[in-house]
Amino acid sequence: MNSYLLQRRWGLTVALVALGLDWMTKVWVLENIPPFRWWVEGQLGLILGWNRGMSFSLFHDEVWAPWVLGGLAVVACGWFIHWLGAEEERVGWHQLGLGLVIGGAAGNLLDRVQHGAVVDFLVVNPYGLFPWTFNVADACITVGVVVLLALEILKFKNKGA
Repeated sequence: MNSYLLQRRWGLTVALVALGLDWMTKVWVLENIPPFRWWVEGQLGLILGWNRGMSFSLFHDEVWAPWVLGGLAVVACGWFIHWLGAEEERVGWHQLGLGLVIGGAAGNLLDRVQHGAVVDFLVVNPYGLFPWTFNVADACITVGVVVLLALEILKFKNKGA
């Protein structure tokens, strides 16, 4: 294996696991197309939805959205894969965070290519505060970004100490 991929293997492994989990859950949802149901009344549920836009359905009604957002995802994934090798520590939080973002972005990109929209199916709506649907890829991206932000905050704090 070439050294470029070798130094990124941990982050790429995380990305493949995230992509696999996202894909498996979406296949299950599409094959079973469950009727809307709450697991916890008004708080946690399952419903099939299609999002042509991005987070919170921004640009959902725009014809160009799947193409532009798909192109941005390709560019972002390429940049993030390159960034995997930027840190001295090749196994750790940096690789985990970027791997989750890459895997999530790739999962949603795969949906855009296959279906022209992203498959969303989870509803977590505590006390009516978050009525949007999302998927495993979205959760991976969110957790990955939180990990990366936490790392940057810790670096900033350690420089000041």
